[in-house]
Amino acid sequence: MSRTDFYRASALAFAALFGAAASAMAADTATPYRGAHINVIIGTGSGGGYAAVTQLLQRYMVAHIPGKPTLILQFMPGAGGVKAANYLYNVAPRDGNTIGMLTDSLVLAQLMQSNIRYDGSKFGAIGRMMKSVDVFAVMQRTKADTLDKARGMTLSVGASAKDSVSYMNAMLMNTLLGYMLKPVLGYPGVQQMLLAMEKGELDGYVWSWPTIKDTRQAWLENGTMKVLAQVGLERADSLRDVPLMQELAKSADDRAILEFMAAKVSIGRSYTTPPGFPKVQLAQLRDAFMATMSDKAFLADAEKHKLELEPLDGAALQAVITKALATPPALVGRMKTLIGL
Repeated sequence: MSRTDFYRASALAFAALFGAAASAMAADTATPYRGAHINVIIGTGSGGGYAAVTQLLQRYMVAHIPGKPTLILQFMPGAGGVKAANYLYNVAPRDGNTIGMLTDSLVLAQLMQSNIRYDGSKFGAIGRMMKSVDVFAVMQRTKADTLDKARGMTLSVGASAKDSVSYMNAMLMNTLLGYMLKPVLGYPGVQQMLLAMEKGELDGYVWSWPTIKDTRQAWLENGTMKVLAQVGLERADSLRDVPLMQELAKSADDRAILEFMAAKVSIGRSYTTPPGFPKVQLAQLRDAFMATMSDKAFLADAEKHKLELEPLDGAALQAVITKALATPPALVGRMKTLIGL
């Protein structure tokens, strides 16, 4: 082989080697999750509705993410979800391998509480699986089977703390709608409240409808529990005959307060990323999430669990969060006064 032929062959070999390396690098860039795992920080305990729907998503979403990473659930309850939100915003790695399922009160907490160390507008929205309707529900033994009867009775309802959604709902019913609900504090989650209702320690609660449907369906079917009102911007499909809180309001100002409270319902069971999340991974997770929402096996499993899916893509969810954060300070101030914060 001549020297010229040798150099030509060497150049061709180098080009082939370089091309293969470049192709491998391009593939890695297009599939950053190959062989990786994604930590999902959940802002509640392992026994509630947030855990149940995320475990369902975990089984199906992986197949739609390029590279098929492993999803690892990490539960971080505390301060009504604020602990997890603060962690995701300030501590969680921003390398594309950590996302969060924060509570639906993400915006509500930011505007109402003082222990917030995050800005909800800077999280990256992946998507919403379902709305999170709250209901005013009472046990049949109370005989408070209508809103009028309930208004004339002192009813004990569960709450975790004074800055919790369950407490805020109860106090707005008292101050705006004329009820006499007595919040009993200290219950860490909805399951503990439902158990207390079963034991006779509580008369009812003003909180999560999805969890009742998922874990206490028999109560609804045999009349053990009665749902009297709901929190939301529109009536849920399964609660068409149950009035919205704002439908009971006596003035436009009162209605505005109750509609602001209902904004959390539209955020619902949703997934977000830390600020500064890589754009390629965010786009892939958004696409995978929405693909999962139309996955036939996923839908069949969700129906088996009686979930009322109302998916929302990442861009639309981001708009919901932005709009809620733009609530006028005067309205927020009045709500704080009504609740006693």
